Amino acid sequence: MKGREQKLTFREMGTILRRAFSVNLRTKSAVTVVINLLGFGFAFLPVLAARKLQVFTDALQGYLVSDVLPVGPVVLLFLQVIALFLVQELYASLSQYALGADAIRTQRYIKRKIVQCQCRVQYRYIENDDGFQQKISFAESYAGERTAQSMQSLINILQNLVMLCVITLELGRVNPWVVVAVLATSFPAAVLAYQESDDTYHVRF
Repeated sequence: MKGREQKLTFREMGTILRRAFSVNLRTKSAVTVVINLLGFGFAFLPVLAARKLQVFTDALQGYLVSDVLPVGPVVLLFLQVIALFLVQELYASLSQYALGADAIRTQRYIKRKIVQCQCRVQYRYIENDDGFQQKISFAESYAGERTAQSMQSLINILQNLVMLCVITLELGRVNPWVVVAVLATSFPAAVLAYQESDDTYHVRF
């Protein structure tokens, strides 16, 4: 219960995020940096695909209603829609590859830091003073992998925030009340998911 009572302040959370982001950038390769930078541009792709799909459906409806409209522009719009969705899926695969590759490099970085820590500590900690060995074991077995995944997810979270803002603006153009309804239904779910994750962590550790 003692661990549950200790809550991080916003300043401490900001410091942790800043350090995690620094490690995130330090462990990336040139290829994954390029993929992540492209991701901020691809955050606009779902809205562009939705708009192109709307134009295609309007053109298809016009073609079916009227015999005067040529079929060529409708087919071209259809191919453009397919191309946008294929590009979206291709980037999703590249993003997963970058996430996995960077997570592996981050795990190696964390293990190297753990070894350096073990080499510098005082002898009494080697004898397991203050539960040192348990902490090292936890960092090597569980915390290292989860921390690596969390660090490398920071860029994806920023990209998703950009995508969320773009989609929110697009929905606001259609009907502002749609945005209000989505936010009102999503916020409680996010709070419950956070509480469940927090409870799961404290039950395990």
